[in-house]
Amino acid sequence: MPVSEGKVLVIGGTGAQGVPVVKAFASDSKYAVRVLTRDASSSSATELASIPGVEIFEGDSYDEPTLCKAFTGVEYAFVNTNGFAIGEKTEIYWGIRMYELAREFGLKHFIYAGLEYASKLGNFDPKYRCGHLDGKAKVTDYLSAQPTSPMAWSVLTSCLYMEGLSEVLAPHPDPDNPGTLVFAAPLGTAKCPLIYLKDYGDYARWMLDTPSRSNGLVLHVATEDISWKDLTTAFTEVTGIKSVYKDVTLDEYFKLGAFADPEAKVGHSVTHNDPTLFTIRENFSGFWNTWKDELTKRDYKLLDEILPTRVKSVKEWMEKTGYRGESAPVLKDYRDGAQIPSGNIKPSSRIAIVGVGQVGSAAAYALILGSVATEVLLVDVKVDLRDGQVRDLSDVTYSRNSGTSVRAGTHHEAGQCDIVVITAGSKYSTGQTGIDHKYRNIATIRSAIKAMKPFRSDTILLVVANPVDLLTCLAQELSGLPASQVLGSGTFLDSVRLRGLLADKAGVAANSIDLYVLGVHGDSQAVAWSTATIAGAPIDKSLLHNTFNHTELENECKQKSESILHAKGATPFGTGSTISSICSSILLDKRNVRPISHFQQEFGCCFSLPVVLGRKGIIKAIQMPLSKGENDDIARSAQTLNGMIERIKENQ
Repeated sequence: MPVSEGKVLVIGGTGAQGVPVVKAFASDSKYAVRVLTRDASSSSATELASIPGVEIFEGDSYDEPTLCKAFTGVEYAFVNTNGFAIGEKTEIYWGIRMYELAREFGLKHFIYAGLEYASKLGNFDPKYRCGHLDGKAKVTDYLSAQPTSPMAWSVLTSCLYMEGLSEVLAPHPDPDNPGTLVFAAPLGTAKCPLIYLKDYGDYARWMLDTPSRSNGLVLHVATEDISWKDLTTAFTEVTGIKSVYKDVTLDEYFKLGAFADPEAKVGHSVTHNDPTLFTIRENFSGFWNTWKDELTKRDYKLLDEILPTRVKSVKEWMEKTGYRGESAPVLKDYRDGAQIPSGNIKPSSRIAIVGVGQVGSAAAYALILGSVATEVLLVDVKVDLRDGQVRDLSDVTYSRNSGTSVRAGTHHEAGQCDIVVITAGSKYSTGQTGIDHKYRNIATIRSAIKAMKPFRSDTILLVVANPVDLLTCLAQELSGLPASQVLGSGTFLDSVRLRGLLADKAGVAANSIDLYVLGVHGDSQAVAWSTATIAGAPIDKSLLHNTFNHTELENECKQKSESILHAKGATPFGTGSTISSICSSILLDKRNVRPISHFQQEFGCCFSLPVVLGRKGIIKAIQMPLSKGENDDIARSAQTLNGMIERIKENQ
């Protein structure tokens, strides 16, 4: 076993770039590694802590007393500041200050994670200004003016991450042909550099191991410069999946949904009143112009000499990693939701809402207010409506300081989320028959699920569109997901509504009442009066007989629903709140009991019975001691639904 040559401090070690660097440094016992991170309990920090020789040091990377403690007792440093979090001005300050501290504490070697100086390469034409590129590059210029003794310095200049093809560069299904994936970028015919992050880590290790060559070196690394047209050709050759390149304008790019609000400021951890901060649109316009005009270059002969084992093409990377166009979190700011989550929010959780009309937007509103997930993706074939909802709901996230961000997304991205809520479907229109409405919504569900497949293996599918039980059956059949992961909102709102009406009559809080509406949502649903209680006591023994009548209360509940539908065509707020409740139960593994639609093996269809909801969807069903009459009503309800399913199959 080789003797340790000292300890390396890694700043930015839990990000997409940092993790492979830490792994490369700790690949043997030559170096001990200290990783400075603000959250030692994050998934990345926990993963790195399990590697022998890696120490997790919790603290703020942009706080000098913390940095002084972190620099104590180390011989080397790899520094990757986060311009997305702190903005260009602050990144320049801390990049230089960290170098000064490294000199002050007597380090042997300082390695900085750099980026291209876009403005300088473009002769300072404002079209190339990009804060997160230029900020790091200005630090590189400062380092280049420093002596190479007594402390060595090196800069490792990267480019777009190859892994970004699973996130910000991910393809989306062609709306007109969901079997074809579209790689869209504002690149024209330019060849754009991409870097495999595993190799990036190995280049950093080479710098540490070979100071005789790396001292004073600014090394520009990439795997390959490739046009997006050639990229799609390689993708189809490797995967057999048809794909096309779509060259888009910058305006079109910012409508694709990669960013929730293009007018938001880059620098989410500092005050947005700083006049030096770029908007996302300004920043990434310069970013894409830099690559489109091919301002940068790399010495691939030198890279081959330094790392002969490196991956040498995008095609090789696709073959090596099994890439098939699926979405996955890569950038730390995306994984963290670009904000520090508040409350009990589950780290890096994403909910997609497919269909952003009245119900979908109300659901998103409820999820944002409750900070139920890190991120909500809005998906709709009506792009203008989707983008308008994103802009409107983004204001809610800011005004309420919500831990949930919202952005536009694609069907393909939705299929990779923790939960997919399908509200897409038509409302009843004048003169439309019930069967016409059903067929139209069946077609909508079929199209949406086809565009989202293949789903991530642990995705939970929640169907809210009506007829909910029929569509949940269809989603179960088409999605390929386990029955425990395909749910329908079912009779949850009916149960909530009935409890509320009874609570008013009984003069108690609604949460003191235990009462469920079961079966197939609609005219044939049944109320489980035999098991209904107030504070654990049977309702019929808790209330005077003249307080209420079962049938009258059920009719009142039905009339309330019908009056809302007649007035506004949907029940968005009530439905939105139940969606938020279901999603919260799942993501936070609350194990709440909810009457939701799910597959009933005995009846061969989906309808509502109480279940325990947790992180894996349905944890278990609750067997209720129903009366014979109630069981018969539920059986008839299921029979009615099965008859409807058979008629639809016959007519297809």
